[in-house]
Amino acid sequence: PYSVLFFGVHPIALPSLQLLKEDYRGPQRLVSKLEVVRPAATRLSPKATKLLADLPTHTVPDPNTLKGWACPQHFEVGVVVSFRYYLHSSTINSFCNGVINMHPSLLPKYRGAAPMQHTLMHGDKNTGISVVKILPKAPMDSGDILLQHTVPLPEGIDIHQLQATLGELGAAAVGTTLEQLPRRWADATPQEGLPTYASKIVNQGAIDWGRDTAEQVYNKWRALKLNGGISA
Repeated sequence: PYSVLFFGVHPIALPSLQLLKEDYRGPQRLVSKLEVVRPAATRLSPKATKLLADLPTHTVPDPNTLKGWACPQHFEVGVVVSFRYYLHSSTINSFCNGVINMHPSLLPKYRGAAPMQHTLMHGDKNTGISVVKILPKAPMDSGDILLQHTVPLPEGIDIHQLQATLGELGAAAVGTTLEQLPRRWADATPQEGLPTYASKIVNQGAIDWGRDTAEQVYNKWRALKLNGGISA
């Protein structure tokens, strides 16, 4: 088992954190030590509050950057799930067994802040999760693939359902990756194809009735329920 520093408290991160915590409090097949890093000014859900109640937690004071923040030391593996910051080389290099990132898309498709929303807005028929390496000075979400799973998207699925589905799928993948980490790390494969990007959601909910089709309006409605919805 590894000493793990977990980065993230976004709802999609919680199934992964719960899986690691259950192992840490139980058989310790994967985790011998577990602490959590959370962004500043993050409003915690009741589930997150409960999960963090008996875990050592470190808060990043600046909501925009890790500059000037000292990463806790003496951890073997970093696990990142929907953590808003770019990790500096000094932080990444402090983990003797590396840093992994669970991203809710089929990388290199939809690198960036809002992959699930862009998946739905584009009307994709399938999606998935990717567990990748985080390496020093590499672009965000560009790391070699350790594990990837594809899932079909049911007709009409919305962001709440997609987040729950990919959260559970991603948690299982994080567990598998840690269980097989030396082999997965050695056998990791570069991302194939041209990357696309899922920018942060800012004003994408505005509907242009002269240009947007009915399908595009419907897809925005499914995708943006967590981001203020749609507006005329």
